[in-house]
Amino acid sequence: MDGLVIEHLSKSLGGRVVVDDLSLRVAPGDLVCLLGPSGCGKTTTLRMIGGFLESDSGTIAINGKDVTTVPPERRPTAMVFQNYALWPHMTVFKNVSYGLRLRKLAKDVVEERVVAMLRLVNLAEKRDRHPSQLSGGEQQRVALARALVLEPDLLLLDEPLSNLDAKLRVGVREEIREIQQRLGIATVFVTHDQDEALTISDRIAVMSGGRIEQYDDADGLYRLPRTSFVASFIGVMSTMPGRVGDGGFLLGASTAVVACPALASSPGIEAGVEWSVGVRPEDVRVQAGGEPTASVVKEIPHGHFKELVLRLDGDGSTALRAYVSSETPSTGRVSVSFARALLYRDGHLVHEVAASAPVEAAIGVSRAGVAP
Repeated sequence: MDGLVIEHLSKSLGGRVVVDDLSLRVAPGDLVCLLGPSGCGKTTTLRMIGGFLESDSGTIAINGKDVTTVPPERRPTAMVFQNYALWPHMTVFKNVSYGLRLRKLAKDVVEERVVAMLRLVNLAEKRDRHPSQLSGGEQQRVALARALVLEPDLLLLDEPLSNLDAKLRVGVREEIREIQQRLGIATVFVTHDQDEALTISDRIAVMSGGRIEQYDDADGLYRLPRTSFVASFIGVMSTMPGRVGDGGFLLGASTAVVACPALASSPGIEAGVEWSVGVRPEDVRVQAGGEPTASVVKEIPHGHFKELVLRLDGDGSTALRAYVSSETPSTGRVSVSFARALLYRDGHLVHEVAASAPVEAAIGVSRAGVAP
């Protein structure tokens, strides 16, 4: 059982390349998110996987069978669309059973499978209601049940939570993940919401310009974003031009050296060479004592911690963000240092500077994003 294997998939629409030589593997039982901004090619990729859009080149195989030219109704896939596409005149039961009835299964078989699926999504007591009588979250679960009752090898979800409010989205995405894990079904989930992707995925393919920038788990994407795009898209990161010197970094137009003790155990990093330096807010250390190197210009409360916006001495344009405890000084001038930093050149990660991490970070990530 090979799961989903995509190799060198390409598609142009309106004279523009939307998906560019994309390769991807989804293991059986894994939930993989296609994550990226609008127009990056993620929905086009999903539609090609489902057979609703023909590819210009490349191959798509599911569990070892080439389905590149197979029509959608004959593929072992089921899709949940962004707008759910429920029949408004049909009850919940009839909506879920629709695909089974098209397959002309025996009435008792249909009844048994639909009832079991409605129990799985906690809608057994609402089988006779119409979509208009359900909440947004319940409608989403009906659409999910309608897809899963067909017992597909691959489940496709096209931004299924985008029509729900923020609080409801959290609950429904957890339900989707629980059901997916219980059934052990390979799933491809399209979203532009990084929190959504980071919390439910086994692996995430971050897309930009029709290509996969990085294919990794949530921790890998956050700790070691392999490109500047991924670094800026996943989480919060302060990125500024800088050079290494005197045990720290000279950043932007700053006149002060920002200390980074981990540099002492990071040989091979050339001093005086221009880098793009990326620092996560939790890796910025702020102290009231010592030699001041920055000024606090804003405090943003986050409940149990706060976010500080800092301006380095001599640089009035570059903002540095830090996550600190509520006891940390939030006014005046402070001393700033880095516990960890990432160094980029030409948009690609070259060094990770951290006391407990390898000095050199691999930069040979495949642009095609094929999982090892």
